Amino acid sequence: MSSRRLFDWTCLNGHTFEAFAYPGKYTIPCGVCQGKADRQVSAPNIKLEGITGAFPTAYDAWTRQHEQGAKRRREREE
Repeated sequence: MSSRRLFDWTCLNGHTFEAFAYPGKYTIPCGVCQGKADRQVSAPNIKLEGITGAFPTAYDAWTRQHEQGAKRRREREE
């Protein structure tokens, strides 16, 4: 079985909390009232570059390659 991950949970009494669970687990006891808590859908933690929407590492690599190419062209022209 896969390792435990951190998920967001909300119980029927409105308590919201984070807890570790296996990916196939969808209910656990509430950490406050011990009632039934359901796993919540939460946004992934990713960051896209603001202009193109590319992932930062891909955008950074593209920028670095083009800057190096421009530098080589300038050196050849001199």
